Amino acid sequence: ILTRLLTTEDYGVLGVFTSISSIFIIIFGLGIRGSVTRYYYEGSKDFNKFLGANIIILSFFGLFLLSVLNIFREQLSSFLVVSSNILTYATIVAFFSVMFEVYQAYLQASKKSKEYSILSMCKSFFILALTIGIILQLEKEKYLGSIYAQLIIIFIISSYALFKALKIAKFNLEKKHLTYSLIFGIPVVFHLISQTVLSSFDQIIINQIVGKKETGIYSFAYQIGLIQSIISMGILKAWTPIFYEKKKSGKHIDVENLAKKYSIIIYLLALCLMMFSYEIIYIMADKKFHSSQTIVPVIVLSYVFFFLYTLYVGYSFYHKKTYLIAVFSLIAGLINIGLNYLLIPIYGFEAAAYTTLASFIILFGLHYINVKYIIKEKKIISLKKLLPNLLLIVIVFLIFLLVKFFFTNYLVLLLSKLILIWSVIFFFVKKQDL
Repeated sequence: ILTRLLTTEDYGVLGVFTSISSIFIIIFGLGIRGSVTRYYYEGSKDFNKFLGANIIILSFFGLFLLSVLNIFREQLSSFLVVSSNILTYATIVAFFSVMFEVYQAYLQASKKSKEYSILSMCKSFFILALTIGIILQLEKEKYLGSIYAQLIIIFIISSYALFKALKIAKFNLEKKHLTYSLIFGIPVVFHLISQTVLSSFDQIIINQIVGKKETGIYSFAYQIGLIQSIISMGILKAWTPIFYEKKKSGKHIDVENLAKKYSIIIYLLALCLMMFSYEIIYIMADKKFHSSQTIVPVIVLSYVFFFLYTLYVGYSFYHKKTYLIAVFSLIAGLINIGLNYLLIPIYGFEAAAYTTLASFIILFGLHYINVKYIIKEKKIISLKKLLPNLLLIVIVFLIFLLVKFFFTNYLVLLLSKLILIWSVIFFFVKKQDL
């Protein structure tokens, strides 16, 4: 919808805004979303006091951070190559988003998936509906339609989340609650920022080096890749409470078998997205965005490795070794930034997709080494359960690219896609992995 309402330049500005607000949401949140989930799983009887203490610290820290960012907004906006207003809007969205995320963490931990889903869908639907309405009223700078819509809806839905959270919380500041949250959460901040750098900061760098138009095309390609991310995140949100329960009861075989089944679902989705990326882009976007199709498969594959490394991150959370998560995520994030600044000026904005894939592969490797050799978890998800099937998917996609090289007829290509995909599905069903 937005590709037909916005120019590539406007879409690029919106992509940069999203990247900036994503980073600030993490900083404003202090990693407390993860600590809320972890504390709930421990079954402590004072969870309501713990929640109340975190609401207080997030509120005061958020107001303090807003003041500091307002002082330095001109310098920061100059570095990011965006207007100071865009930066201000991004920080306000981040401030209000934090309370919504904390309440979502409670819903996830308590397995209230229905309310979680309803809130998430309402947020997305009303932002989109209001975005369209405002854009149609604007004559210039139409990207502001989406930003204004986010400001309004985030404020409303976060107010609702705070109201619901206050019904649960008890305000009794205790040092042990604040210590638990900060010791657990601060390392997670570095992990999440590094994760966001891997997935979003490249849009900021493209905007700095190449321009808004190229940023818009790359941002759209990432939106297609986010289909893979959304499914991965949905499965991981279901995986997390199950993982903790199975791990606590020592059911390692169940953990490993479930990881294998979930990974196969992720692989099949990735194969379909890579195979049909052209059709998806043709249907979803205006022709000015069609040049993005070459990098969509790379971005999709990046999010496959995102899913895989997150499986191993769960062990670090379980053992409360969150500082190790931060260290490895920081390493991968710095590698990503360095590669982007090195390769984008030489090979263009497309290079950012490949640097992201390389960084996620490195992150996957680091977290596996972390769990196996540093934490020394004895019962870890075997790579034999995950990588052979991924290799199969990659080989099948390469076969398709070979077919595409020799044949240009669309019907031939469509038939080859369907045959390859159904062959893979049949293979997994025959092995009884599905």
